[in-house]
Amino acid sequence: MSALFTNGATTSLASNILSTETTLVVATNTGSKFPSITGSDYFTITLEKSGVVEHMKCTARTGDTLTVVRGVDGSTPVDWNAGDPVELRLISMVLDNFAQVDSPVAFQDDVSVAGTLTVTGAASLSSTLTVSAATSLGGTLTVTGATSVSDLTASGTITGTLSGTASNADALDNLDSTQFLRSDVTDHKTAGDLIFYDNVKLALGTSSDCYFSWTGSALGLESATTHIFDIIQNGSLRFRFDGAPGDFHAAGDVIAVSNFTSSDPALKDNITTLTGAVDRIRALRGVGFTWKSNDRPSYGVLSTDVREVLPDAVNRIAGINGSHDVVNYNAIIALLVEAVKELADGYAAA
Repeated sequence: MSALFTNGATTSLASNILSTETTLVVATNTGSKFPSITGSDYFTITLEKSGVVEHMKCTARTGDTLTVVRGVDGSTPVDWNAGDPVELRLISMVLDNFAQVDSPVAFQDDVSVAGTLTVTGAASLSSTLTVSAATSLGGTLTVTGATSVSDLTASGTITGTLSGTASNADALDNLDSTQFLRSDVTDHKTAGDLIFYDNVKLALGTSSDCYFSWTGSALGLESATTHIFDIIQNGSLRFRFDGAPGDFHAAGDVIAVSNFTSSDPALKDNITTLTGAVDRIRALRGVGFTWKSNDRPSYGVLSTDVREVLPDAVNRIAGINGSHDVVNYNAIIALLVEAVKELADGYAAA
């Protein structure tokens, strides 16, 4: 919505009008002195005679006929006679809509700037702002409509929605944009360390399902649920930490200089001595074989045999190599201990 102007727009009424009428006719062929109106644009006219003044807002013009809003800018509608003067004047209601260089600015309609827009105070815009040249912002620009800016230097504050292409946005805080890691694409850190301080967690997963952290004395891997932690090499699963039972799986050998297994009676309930150990040992087969996964030779027992004599020593798991049986070889040691004792007792009795 813009206020329109033309130079020398003066004429007179062609006929009387009452204070309630919103259409007036000016002298023949003088309507063209006034602006042509499109959309929500307007111009103002002033009628004055014998100290009486009325300002009107013209919202449409067809030839010499004007459609007006009566008594604007603090004036009062009155009756007017044919021949009374009609002038396009610059009145306060129009001037008040112009931006003031030393005061906050509020725009109620679209604003298009072909040159440079410089904001040093506060500006408020409730419609669309389009700027096609350099823009310097030292104050606050508030936009509730869409904003398109082709070139922006901002030391102040922008609120609202800003669209466009920033041609000078290669630096942030004097650092080139290539020095920042992007969050929306795969990116690379090419130099320098990425440091997390003590007890600061690195969260992984859409729902932060897993955390890495350093407590100051220990590296922690924390799972928010019972998720599995896998170590994969070239697409092949090598190690698995199963959070639910606390199991560790390895695709190859587990090698250590020494090995201790918890065996303190204080950790155990329902302690009983195995019986019939010799007969149970006889039911087992010591076998040699090769592993299907790597064709390596090995030796041991078969889970199907162990299940017949020590069912609690066999578990079914979902491991690295799929669902399969595992055997507690410590149970075989317990059987061997009692079997040797039974044989010794038999020899002694003989």
